[in-house]
Parts: sequence; structure tokens; C-alpha cells
Amino acid sequence: MIVWGGRGSMIPVAYARRAHAAIPGSRLEIFPDADHFPHAECPDRFAEVLESFMETTTPGHAATEGRADDAPLPSEPRPSDAAAGRQAQHASGGDRS
Repeated sequence: MIVWGGRGSMIPVAYARRAHAAIPGSRLEIFPDADHFPHAECPDRFAEVLESFMETTTPGHAATEGRADDAPLPSEPRPSDAAAGRQAQHASGGDRS
């Protein structure tokens, strides 16, 4: 679902139409009277659109081929990375908490 403000001064509405064309099966909602934050500028309409979207679509599924079920997604830091970073920062004297 793509929700866009029709008066978008930061990113023109043409970008929403391009994204919609590039994503098969996507749904585009343009709020003509909203600018960059349609969810905040038109919260009631946004809630209606979101509720309708959730009621009329099925959840998507991320591709999992070739990865273990418990493997972190690329955007998720591995716990060992976070711990190693804290240890290195502490060892260098960078963490004084």
C-alpha cells in the first residue's frame, strides 16, 4: 500500500505513481489535500484506508530460500555483533557508563 499526499512539496506525486507501477499488485491512495504526511494530516481517512487494505489483502511472505529459519534478516544485527561492539568500545575507554 502506498499512501501519498497530492500536494507533496517534498516528493512529487509522480513518484508515487512510478512506485505503484513498479510494484505489481500494489494499491495507491493519494490524499489530494495532504502534503508530505498524509497519515498525520488526514488521520481518519488514513485509518479507513489502512483498515480496508488490511481487510482486503493477504500478508506477504519474505523469501526464505537458502537461509536458516532462525537466521537474522539483513537489517537485523546479530547479537554477537552488538556484544562485540560494546566490548570493543568498553576496552577502548569509549563507554564510561
